[in-house]
Amino acid sequence: MAGYRTKPALLLPLLIVVMVVLPKSPAHAVQPFGPPVTVAPTGCSAFLGAGDTSVSASGAIRGFMQWNSVAGIGTRCDEHRIVFIERRTRQLAWRRAVAPYRGTILASTQDATGTWLLYATPAETEVRLGRRSSAGTFVPSRLLSRLPSRRVFPEGDLIATRGSWWAVWTEAVGGGPNPHSALFQAKTIGTDVLSKQRITFLPTREHHPTLALRPGGGAVLAWSRGGSGPAEGAPAAILIGSNLGRRWSVRVFDAAGPGEINYDPDVYTQGRSTYLAYARNGTRIVAADNRSGAFRSRVFGRPPVNADLADPEVAASGGRVFVAWWALFEGGPDGAFLAEQVGTGPTTQTRLAVGSTGIGPQLTASGGKATVVLLVPNRVYARTQR
Repeated sequence: MAGYRTKPALLLPLLIVVMVVLPKSPAHAVQPFGPPVTVAPTGCSAFLGAGDTSVSASGAIRGFMQWNSVAGIGTRCDEHRIVFIERRTRQLAWRRAVAPYRGTILASTQDATGTWLLYATPAETEVRLGRRSSAGTFVPSRLLSRLPSRRVFPEGDLIATRGSWWAVWTEAVGGGPNPHSALFQAKTIGTDVLSKQRITFLPTREHHPTLALRPGGGAVLAWSRGGSGPAEGAPAAILIGSNLGRRWSVRVFDAAGPGEINYDPDVYTQGRSTYLAYARNGTRIVAADNRSGAFRSRVFGRPPVNADLADPEVAASGGRVFVAWWALFEGGPDGAFLAEQVGTGPTTQTRLAVGSTGIGPQLTASGGKATVVLLVPNRVYARTQR
């Protein structure tokens, strides 16, 4: 799953619950969600956040979360504190532990050996890899890269299996006030162990890499590619690549037509199928998968006016496909939404957030049910479908 999750500073709006209705009556409704369950109290006035969660084959959800506040509003948070969270089964309560790592979460994943963390240090000078072992201890972090410039904040993702891992992240390359950014990787998965390797070389800006284990071996990678100018507002294409061991094979998935900006991709694999979701122009969520052999896309998430959609996450389980995303409404309230598709049937959606959120929803799915982890100013909470 995609890793980095952060949102602009927002004032806490009043709580208003809104249902988003699709133009046509759906053949089914989204499976109902249970009540919000507290994962962790923030202990401060949290308005921003970062985090990533994943689900194991047994249904255990684990990951890392952090939160930050807005200067001058309420109680200040420790913005570099990173908290490990887990729910071993649906019947057990969420547990948490403060990690010894400090910085900004880029991505998290889990395997049989523990829960892995990719993060940037507080000064944004290093990308490091940490892990909470399955025995419950935190392993000393490993340096993956010393960052050459703070002008490009790193984004990245991480996968792991059987104690081996694969990380991809962005770094600034070149000088000047608007340096380009490139993708880099390091890994122990496969026979070619790499400490650090650059994998894109065009004079462009690479954004939001998202990584998944490739069905049959290797990895699947997707990211957004902007132009050579400033990152904000540049047209962006979605690229997708696969790697069976030593080389990436890359193609343009969505070339971004005139006036289009595609961003925040998330990739997920299950069996031999690959699922992809990303935002377009702030007004649409695009989801695609190759369950039928070739990739087929669908567009949904049409919001009311003056809304901005971002941070989609995609997951699949029990013949259902889930996509969750974050929406900012001008004048409030912002919140999180989830869409659900049964088989190849229609897609329906519903609003999830109880109030204002400052983080993209962390989505996992198991047993045909979705769980989302969300941040509101006073707590991190989760909701699971009944």
